[in-house]
Amino acid sequence: MKSFLKWGALGVFSMGLMMGVTACSDDDPDYSNVTPPTVASVASTIGGIVSDKSGDVIVGANVTLEGNGTEAKSVKTGSDGVYLFEDVKPGSYTVSVEADGKIGATSAVTVENSNVMQRYVWNISLAADTEEKITVSTTEETSGSINTETLKGNEIAEVGVTAVVPADAVAGVEAGQNVVVSVKPVYSISEAEQRASRAQAETMLTGTELTCNVEGATLKEPVELRFAVDQTLADGADVRVFKNGQWSAANWRVDGNDIVVEANDFAVYGVFVTINYTLTDAQQPVSFTQNVWDNLYGSQTMTVSSASYSFKVGSEIETTAANMTTGLLIEKLAQLYTATATTVTRSYPLNVSLPIGTKLEISGSQLVTTATISGLGSTATLKQYGDVSINVQTSNRQHTGGGN
Repeated sequence: MKSFLKWGALGVFSMGLMMGVTACSDDDPDYSNVTPPTVASVASTIGGIVSDKSGDVIVGANVTLEGNGTEAKSVKTGSDGVYLFEDVKPGSYTVSVEADGKIGATSAVTVENSNVMQRYVWNISLAADTEEKITVSTTEETSGSINTETLKGNEIAEVGVTAVVPADAVAGVEAGQNVVVSVKPVYSISEAEQRASRAQAETMLTGTELTCNVEGATLKEPVELRFAVDQTLADGADVRVFKNGQWSAANWRVDGNDIVVEANDFAVYGVFVTINYTLTDAQQPVSFTQNVWDNLYGSQTMTVSSASYSFKVGSEIETTAANMTTGLLIEKLAQLYTATATTVTRSYPLNVSLPIGTKLEISGSQLVTTATISGLGSTATLKQYGDVSINVQTSNRQHTGGGN
């Protein structure tokens, strides 16, 4: 009798439990097809890092963004040399940068129309605004020297330029007038091409601008410009002069390891070599502090405000120079892409509520370009960290949904 009562009680308990489960199941909403929220798209940005020729970042450089029919905006670089323009609409822009004691730079940036957030990167290395001034004598030869700037640790690429000015070499000046000839390093043909509409295909590794303080003055005696280079560069280079809006052959010779130019005009003189460029692009993932918010089987609505992520800005040289030619190739890469890098952390605004039965995932990738240049038997390589793309995706238990 007791056994019967025992099993009877268990049966009643089991039936009650099943009924309870059935009742709960009947009360539980179907979250399998809950509509995932749509995350508002975020406008693109333009940013980068500003450094000097040594590779040190420049703090407080003034960067200006203008174009696309909008009012010009200006920001300062921070303690890490990084600047950022947020909420940049699709269109074509000009980005320019200025810093005390440096030669400014300008570049064009196009922001594409995209359904994902893009961080466009423009990095720049600014040269010092320096020159060697030589007072011209009417009775004796005068001279002066100046050295090019290099990256720290790449001093082997330093080129010394000496200008020798003959007595009474300048025409078109008044008797007794103070005449000064200036020699200034030139690192890029674009500095000369800003005064012309024609771009050139040659690659200039080093150059010098020769000017006079007297407007309209000319040279009646050539000024000797001596570039202290190495034997490889002296034997394999060509020298050109930029005047009247174009490059043409200059009068020059090799003297030991030096390139000696007979400068007959106030103009830019460049040492050119044939350079082969190879660019290899790859995508690497962006690092997020948290990249998934899973509320598929939660108990209440989940609020997600933002996502923190990190990526690199700038470039890193991957070659150590054993000779001047390699060092100058490294300097060319640094001129094109800069040669300093830092990691920055940003916050991506999400501002969304996830109902039960939904999930949010955020991902990103960064363009990394490996740039290799070679010439005269030497090669240099650099890794540049470029544009960043951020994508947000929401889904439900059936894995449907949208993003930005």
